[in-house]
Amino acid sequence: MNIERENILDNYSEECISKLDIMYIGDKERDASSKIRGFLYQDLLAIYYLLKEEVKYVCLEFLEDMDVVYENGNIEIVQVKYYPHSSPDMKEISTDLYYQYLRFDLLSDKTNGDELNLRLKLVIHSGEKSTPKKPVLETLKSNIGVDLKDKADETVDFRNLIETDIPQQRKKEAQKKKLFEKGAYQESVSNFLKKFEVEEEVAILDLEEKVKNKIEERFYGAGSLGENDRKCDVLMGLAVMFIQRRYKNETSEFSTLRVTPKEFEDYINNNWNTRSENEIIARVIAIATEEYDEILMDNEELALDQLRCLNKIYKNTIDWLGTYCRDADGQYRLINTFNSSRGEGVSGYRTMSLDARLMEMQGCKESLKYFFKYLWKIMFDMYYSCKTKNLEERESIMDPKSHIVDNPNYVCLKFKQDCVDSSVILPQGADGFKLKKKNYCIRLFDEKPHKWYMKCDSKQSGKYHYSYSTAQMVDDDSIVGMEDDVFLIECMKCIKTDLDEWGEIENCEDCIFAKKCVERIY
Repeated sequence: MNIERENILDNYSEECISKLDIMYIGDKERDASSKIRGFLYQDLLAIYYLLKEEVKYVCLEFLEDMDVVYENGNIEIVQVKYYPHSSPDMKEISTDLYYQYLRFDLLSDKTNGDELNLRLKLVIHSGEKSTPKKPVLETLKSNIGVDLKDKADETVDFRNLIETDIPQQRKKEAQKKKLFEKGAYQESVSNFLKKFEVEEEVAILDLEEKVKNKIEERFYGAGSLGENDRKCDVLMGLAVMFIQRRYKNETSEFSTLRVTPKEFEDYINNNWNTRSENEIIARVIAIATEEYDEILMDNEELALDQLRCLNKIYKNTIDWLGTYCRDADGQYRLINTFNSSRGEGVSGYRTMSLDARLMEMQGCKESLKYFFKYLWKIMFDMYYSCKTKNLEERESIMDPKSHIVDNPNYVCLKFKQDCVDSSVILPQGADGFKLKKKNYCIRLFDEKPHKWYMKCDSKQSGKYHYSYSTAQMVDDDSIVGMEDDVFLIECMKCIKTDLDEWGEIENCEDCIFAKKCVERIY
């Protein structure tokens, strides 16, 4: 490509981007449910696109789930849908994308040769046996739901309509209806269908493997993952960290939200080649992200406000982990809390090599996921049970930092409404309960948290002694006069985290924060 042509493309792209900014004004306050669900899936796709040839920019959660600008001036506006257990609403999807196309079309000055190098794409994984099809012309016209004009109305100031009038409608359907009534015309519908494509994508675990292979190809050279499995896991974590930096970006212009393949590659190379604690942070964040996505995928009926609450909790957790795991001391607290081995198995963590610490953290993956799941559900329940109207106090409930007490040896929790001053969330204790309890007693003996949140049989809950050699259930269940070496085990049966259970709100003050396990018959 010669310099003159390159400059033309740059100018053209910037002109297109100015239209995207105008279009975004009406999108940023709209119903966000589609942008919250399946977000890890779209993050993985973003990484995949950043590794493609000829991609100039990628921007997430701007107009649609993903907007891609290519070096040749083409723009893709992409909806990402992940429906492993259900079927998509093609009426909603097709009219959403026609809405984006029509806005771009109406903002284009065709008299000056303003070509519309725009493509609309649905990237989808569906529980259906076959790939959903885009609608035929007559079906789409019916779905649009207005009498189509023969051509665009030249008397309407479409820039003002799109930039000022339509954003006054907060609901997506109301915005679409207003634009369709004013601007939809016959030729635009036909042209949209020519530019609209549906692309079936693999399930999330297969997509992760696909992205791993692409990362290996870029950073290691061709070949099977083999012994590089662990390295690829770290690189995947770094890639996710890079993509999720956008959460801290409060600007709303495409020019600041977009990322380039070079920025992505530089970030990965700099963090990988310098071998820093970011590798461990990346791995822990990747584990938290995996758990978050599983929760979203398993709870499709969550209301929009619940999705927003959970999303806020997740983002705050990522922010907390970035600080908490920045050195070996913080990482040790995680390992010492969630590793179920004897105390001596983790005592030397701080002096281990980076690679050894990565292996230790990877070994705690399932325990970490368990911790995130129950910590998030407790905060989720507390938020919806909170009676205060103080906005700052309500917001603080969704932040792990508000519930974590500084302690050098374990992740110590203090929930405001709890009956104890210190607690810990430990891995599930149903299998091998006695041995696990003994090992935790050894490790926590000096700290003596007053309560263990440890999913187990309700018969195993109650009061115990830290003297692990004689650890027996205490008959007296009164907390009054509780000795320092006595602790409570909460069985967690009251907290619902299974399939489609996150919409159920528990009042923690009446169950897990109470003095007795309500499930256990004393």
